[in-house]
Amino acid sequence: MGRNSTIRAQCHQACRRQDQMEGSDMEETVTNTFCSSMFEGASDEFRLVAACCIWPLDNGRELVLELLEKPIDWPRLLRLAERHRVTGMVAASLRGEARVPPAVAQQLKIDAAMIQRKNLTHVALALRIGRALEEDGIAFLVLKGAPLSQLAFGTTSLRHMRDIDILIEKQKVTQAEQVLRAQGFEPLDTHFLEGASHADKWQRYRKHHEFLHRQSGMLLELHWRAFDNGRLGEIAMAPVQWVEVGPGQRLPTLPTEELLILLCVHGASHAWFRLKWVADIAPLFSQLPDDRWSELMLRARERDLDRPLEQARLLCAGLFATDRRLILGGSTKMGCWLAGLARDALLVETVEGKSAKADYVPRGLTVSRFVLRRNWAYRREEFRLNAASPVDWETFPMPESLQFLYPLLRVPLWFRRRWLKEPTK
Repeated sequence: MGRNSTIRAQCHQACRRQDQMEGSDMEETVTNTFCSSMFEGASDEFRLVAACCIWPLDNGRELVLELLEKPIDWPRLLRLAERHRVTGMVAASLRGEARVPPAVAQQLKIDAAMIQRKNLTHVALALRIGRALEEDGIAFLVLKGAPLSQLAFGTTSLRHMRDIDILIEKQKVTQAEQVLRAQGFEPLDTHFLEGASHADKWQRYRKHHEFLHRQSGMLLELHWRAFDNGRLGEIAMAPVQWVEVGPGQRLPTLPTEELLILLCVHGASHAWFRLKWVADIAPLFSQLPDDRWSELMLRARERDLDRPLEQARLLCAGLFATDRRLILGGSTKMGCWLAGLARDALLVETVEGKSAKADYVPRGLTVSRFVLRRNWAYRREEFRLNAASPVDWETFPMPESLQFLYPLLRVPLWFRRRWLKEPTK
């Protein structure tokens, strides 16, 4: 039986057993059985990388030592750590271990130092941009990045930070772009510079503009919403949580519970294909007091976002199993299916070429996006996003009078890009 068939069978068996049982203890037992078997077929190298991501590191110490007794393929482990963007955590967890080959230990040390230097630049630039936006009267939030790193791990030195994510109000986009240019950032997507029509389409179908700081090479995403599908979740600019990211230096982000919901929805919208995303949320889950935990689950259900949270909860339990509350409340058939989909995406070892940056599309992702919410308005918007895309305008430009044909050309244009091995955004 193949891996996909096995995980589907486990999902159906666990949920069928739960349907036949009553009581929270029974639900917990079934969910625990499902989670404990979810990654049992994973390689020792993947399991060791995942164990190194358990936070605090002491909580995963016993499992790390157990896995170090096995014959580890160290080049494979290094590739997995890089593919999942958790090299900093792997280096911290394995530091000083005698069973790690000297060459591997040295490579991890070099990579960890590089991450630390890049993160220092990330924090400095984020603070500088924040001051410039404030001086220009633009309210902003930092999504993920340094505030998340500090909240989850108590440090900004371990977590891989690819770019700076800034959220502002939509009507402030043009003003904020001018601030960024004054700070040495140049736009990477030029569609919004090609006239009002292109700018309007881009803001309708996409969530951000991307900028590059030429001097440091740091990327920045200027968001006017968190997700391409605006019905997946609205983010209010208040209340704000200020997080200290250096001595006397603070950055604004979402309150922890709201940030956790955002991260779960973000992970679900990408099928959680990077271990880094799961490692980010597990500490936030564990830090919640019991009363806040219950409130988080209730709030997610009221907003029809409980499916992304259930998927995240099952993944954390299957990978880390450090908090019993992760299996409370049982599991649903949809939650098990979504967790199985994410599990398969996580275990893909090679994401080659351009897709390694951002555009890797896990199997089943498009279908899963349609079921993250039960709301039909959300699903209609998801269909609209899949039927027309700015990528089509870029790869196959047509005059304004013919642009109504783009939905009909969506499939052939997609096949054209795949054939030419162009990135799918």
